[in-house]
Amino acid sequence: MPPFRSSWYVRTVLSATRVPKARCVAMVFLFALLGGTSACAQQQKTSTRLDLTDAAVVSLWQPTHDVSKIEATPDGMRIQISGSDPYVTGPPVQPPVASALWIRLRVFSQEGGLLQVFFFSTHPTEERSARTNIPRAKWIDVAIPAPAMAPNTRLRIDPPGTRGTCTIAWVELAPRAVPTLPQWPRPAVPALVSTIAVRSTSRLASRPPEAECLFGYGS
Repeated sequence: MPPFRSSWYVRTVLSATRVPKARCVAMVFLFALLGGTSACAQQQKTSTRLDLTDAAVVSLWQPTHDVSKIEATPDGMRIQISGSDPYVTGPPVQPPVASALWIRLRVFSQEGGLLQVFFFSTHPTEERSARTNIPRAKWIDVAIPAPAMAPNTRLRIDPPGTRGTCTIAWVELAPRAVPTLPQWPRPAVPALVSTIAVRSTSRLASRPPEAECLFGYGS
């Protein structure tokens, strides 16, 4: 039953059975709560989240380049940066089926700077990547717009900085709504006439009581 019909349904049933008012209010609240819980569950199913506070999930990531090690900590996956071009690569994931996505992350970077996320099936390319700036020494939640992704997409994360650590608590892929332009009706060309009549009813003494002017154009 849709949530917006729950209260109407309860009122109808209770009025017929003469249930006390207090119990009526409680049942309406219960119906609304169950409807909201169901909606939240459906929304959660549309996103893919990698919980990087889970050591088992962190173990699936590889310190691919300029990263000395990856650690699983209670705060998330801690990346120890050891060069000018650090990046780590994750396992295949199943993105939501949507025409556009958000890449959401919770990040703490000791140095701050540019964070880049590649999403690919075979090999990473600049065209299939998204980026954002991360402040220094501050936990921040970021959302980066990205296009649709294929099943079994892999993520490569290039953390900011050339030294120190970067900790990522979680990564989430979520559907992104893209506004579409309305289909406006095409305006029609007005039909024009070759002669326009203008009639005046001025009663000034210097003018006739009624005058008619004709304007023409074309041949």
